[in-house]
Amino acid sequence: MYNKYVFDSSPLIDLFKHYYPEAFPSLWGDFNEMVKNGKLMSVREVSKELGEHDDTLAEWIKKNPKILHSHMLMN
Repeated sequence: MYNKYVFDSSPLIDLFKHYYPEAFPSLWGDFNEMVKNGKLMSVREVSKELGEHDDTLAEWIKKNPKILHSHMLMN
């Protein structure tokens, strides 16, 4: 079994606003690996909230729809 992490809007906003990939490459490497392996997820409402903006986070949300779920099932 492996851990799954459910993110709301706030941690994603903080990550994209304060932790630039060039300054924190290992953080972003780990983050991208978690997304790739399905360990990071969120709900569709986050996409609706964040996708309305014209910024890097909105672009990222649109490029990573597989993390968005209509509901959470935790085992």
